[in-house]
Amino acid sequence: MFTLSRKGRFDLYQHLASGAGSDELLVADDSEKFPWTFNRDGRIVTYWRAGRGASASGLGILQLEDRKASVAGAEGGAYGHLSPDGRWIAYEDGGEVVAVPYPLSGGKWQISSAGGRRPRWRALDCHAEEITAARARYVNLPVGLRCLTPVPDYS
Repeated sequence: MFTLSRKGRFDLYQHLASGAGSDELLVADDSEKFPWTFNRDGRIVTYWRAGRGASASGLGILQLEDRKASVAGAEGGAYGHLSPDGRWIAYEDGGEVVAVPYPLSGGKWQISSAGGRRPRWRALDCHAEEITAARARYVNLPVGLRCLTPVPDYS
């Protein structure tokens, strides 16, 4: 997957690694699009949408199997990461880390409380790395997000 400007904006494309065939357009709209991460099985990609015209900036989600694109959260969301179990997306929104259920079904939970950037899930459990200007730390994300108070976990 890559981004390429062929129509006056950056759209998402893919091309077979073998080099066979031609570039395949995946997502095209008025926004600039830049891929960010894939889920574990490579079927879903998150990307950043930089608004132009009628399009708002924010976090985009593309299901590669059916080429279905959607937008998560309000304007300004970025750096989205799907949880290892595929049930949550953590992303940066307004200088804080938030999480939304996936597939998108409503609701948004603020995870960080003193600013957070570029969330990452640990590979084997349900934690997200909260990178702040001062330091990187892990914030415990309880299963189901029942507790919304971040718990520092420095172990």
